[in-house]
Amino acid sequence: REEAIGTPSRILQCNVHGNTMRTPLCVAFLTLGWTNIIAGFIIARDGRKSGIHTITTKVVRCNAFARQLQSLSEHHVNAEAIESKVARPPEPLLSLPVGKSWKPFRDGPLEIIRICNDPDMFLLKEHIPHSEGRRALMDHAQAKGFKVAETALGQREMRQNSFSTWIDHNTDASSFGLYVAQGMTRMSADLLLNELEYIAEPIQIVKYIEGGKFELHHDGLGRACTCLVYLNGVAGTWFPYAAVDPEDQSCVPREDAEGYPTSAGYTPGQHGIWLAGSEADPNLVRAAKENHMVRVEPGDAVAFYNYKWVGEFDYYADTNGEQFVDHWRTCHVALPTDREKWIATNWFKSTHLPENEI
Repeated sequence: REEAIGTPSRILQCNVHGNTMRTPLCVAFLTLGWTNIIAGFIIARDGRKSGIHTITTKVVRCNAFARQLQSLSEHHVNAEAIESKVARPPEPLLSLPVGKSWKPFRDGPLEIIRICNDPDMFLLKEHIPHSEGRRALMDHAQAKGFKVAETALGQREMRQNSFSTWIDHNTDASSFGLYVAQGMTRMSADLLLNELEYIAEPIQIVKYIEGGKFELHHDGLGRACTCLVYLNGVAGTWFPYAAVDPEDQSCVPREDAEGYPTSAGYTPGQHGIWLAGSEADPNLVRAAKENHMVRVEPGDAVAFYNYKWVGEFDYYADTNGEQFVDHWRTCHVALPTDREKWIATNWFKSTHLPENEI
């Protein structure tokens, strides 16, 4: 489908778990049939060495992003200018106004909509469009086995009734679920990352059961970008401090009596950004303010950027001499669910970012 882009696909260097690997940022599974993509991956496996894939499947790329990558790779760019982009999305996402969308592939269903200005946050409609692909991820995770998900803040356990496992997309694809995991990771990187080198963590699959929740937290750990996919359409992710208007200072961090960050005093649909799926209370949906609630369907994803380049004064940012700070507006909550919920998360780390956790 090269006629859709006018530019041949390029293979880039990326760093995955410390290993240098030649890989395309593969987005083809969105626009081609599943059978063709599986065949492409099987053919590509013949080129693997030492467990690292060399994949040469042609992929569909957007003109703007291809030009940007070519510019960065072929011309000298001031190092500081590159670093300042690590925590921001690439063009054309960076310039996209709230409520406006961009379709990166002429023949594919994917549509990316900016839903927030501060932080940069986007809804990826039909990120994994086919139910077969979503089911394959869930089945693969179930076969690997789940462990109780535990995240502690001091003496406080942040999670409840949730279970997690990890899918390493950097292993030989021996199942349909792994094919989907590899394609999802490479496509997310292609669309969402500004820098050429990144570390893609294994995909985390989390299953919540009734009563499952995850209290207010920040992803941290040097993760430049988070891309969270709702596999079965149950969402309930809430960013209480997010500001649709960057000048809005009405939602600022609060602490509880023990000194922990809290969303107390704020309400989903009234403050911040609330991603609502099939679990959403109809009364809250009806009462939600414009731009403060976003409806999601199975296969949709939310992407956001966890750090902030310290180029402007921020009253709430304690820089401690760092070039980047944790962006407190990306703190989010997994609201209690009344039904089973499945999510898949890509995290992309950058060596430019501090690995502190909050």
